Amino acid sequence: MSESKLESFQNKCRQIGEVIVVGPLAQGFILPTTPMAVLAVDGGTHHLPYYDLSIGDGDSASHEMDIKASIHKDQNDLALALEVIPPSIKVTLVGFWGQRLDHQLTVLGEIALWNKERGQPLTMLGPFEERLEFHREGTHQFTHQGLFSLLSLYEGEFRLAGVIDYPLSKKRLPPLSSQLLSNQARGSFEVDSSVSFFIYFGARS
Repeated sequence: MSESKLESFQNKCRQIGEVIVVGPLAQGFILPTTPMAVLAVDGGTHHLPYYDLSIGDGDSASHEMDIKASIHKDQNDLALALEVIPPSIKVTLVGFWGQRLDHQLTVLGEIALWNKERGQPLTMLGPFEERLEFHREGTHQFTHQGLFSLLSLYEGEFRLAGVIDYPLSKKRLPPLSSQLLSNQARGSFEVDSSVSFFIYFGARS
């Protein structure tokens, strides 16, 4: 892999301000028409007509990777992919949702660690209009019609207010508390959290 290809990808990320990262579970995914940098992770190369850079150990791809990792590495391919994305870039993940539970949990762990270190906005798209966003601690405004849940890997204080079925006064909760599961929104709402968290949005009603 020539260094210029990595540099070209990173420069495109900086110019556009957004990158889509496509993984091996992206069957049927169609790239948006809006300009953005495209990073293919291992088997994600099979689902794309083009990409700016590919990375991975090749265990789920028949294409040669631009950045080839050892199959005996101590990180997953997504962790390697996130490392080459420049700072201050909006990141969207596609094709990392589903199949093996152990893989899914480590994907969430890598996202949480990366966002804690970088603080960059990140959204993971799932099937049927589902999506998962990761946010730092603080107060955040959302607008949604339908199901949402909050999930945090850390113990912390949470407050929910707005046009939702289950508001919550500030309360300290353990990691992955079920008290933040399966709420319903009918417009704007606010989340205040002392720790970083995922917010899951179901298909719009």
